[in-house]
Amino acid sequence: MEQAMIAYIVGAILLVIAVFLLARPIKLLFKLIINSALGCVGIALFNLVGGILGLSVGLNIVTALTVGILGMPGFALILFLQKIL
Repeated sequence: MEQAMIAYIVGAILLVIAVFLLARPIKLLFKLIINSALGCVGIALFNLVGGILGLSVGLNIVTALTVGILGMPGFALILFLQKIL
């Protein structure tokens, strides 16, 4: 009985340590997902408005992640690369 109790305590301690070690990467992953989703919305809105001016940006996972990670400078980078290439 004592061995089972010790095993449960050690297991609980290891679980708490694992949660603390994984909390930050999971938080960063959720932040990246939310920023990428907002980047998709921003690109879609730009394509709606930019269509009047003849500007559009392809909406795919690479452009969404670029805008999600870099923000507005990432969006400017995509526009710049589109004009160059």
